[in-house]
Amino acid sequence: MNPDRDAYILDAALQRGLLTPTQARLARTEADRVQASISQVIRGPLFLGPERAAALEAELSETESSETIAGLPQRGPRPPPP
Repeated sequence: MNPDRDAYILDAALQRGLLTPTQARLARTEADRVQASISQVIRGPLFLGPERAAALEAELSETESSETIAGLPQRGPRPPPP
């Protein structure tokens, strides 16, 4: 996972109140210590755990898909076949 995506996931967890600012700092520190991504670390039992982390990532993916679809150009009605 890339660092931008990790920061996005961590920010989302903070905004939703799933992690405290202290837990977020600890997750960053632990990720650096074990050379893992933040998303891997927050799946651990000291942070979100696997179920809550997976639910957050699924929610974010759904939101991203909706935003991507909403940003696509709108197509007009298809002309009738000849």
